[in-house]
Amino acid sequence: MANLIEAIQSECNRLREQVLPEYEKLPNGVGMVAATFMKNSIRKAEASIASGEVVEMVTALDRKSTRLNSSHLGI
Repeated sequence: MANLIEAIQSECNRLREQVLPEYEKLPNGVGMVAATFMKNSIRKAEASIASGEVVEMVTALDRKSTRLNSSHLGI
């Protein structure tokens, strides 16, 4: 389970440090909806670690539910 927790923490950190700032920089607030969804996913992922809910942790790590692909920034 330690590897799962580390993977979730790593993904949350990557989102916070690399992806969210890019969405938040987009002009006219166009990235704010995506940023809000991403922040909610980070909160859920961190809550799953705190509660020890393994199923929630696995769901949180699912890339579809925890992040938007940074390649979307070019759109």
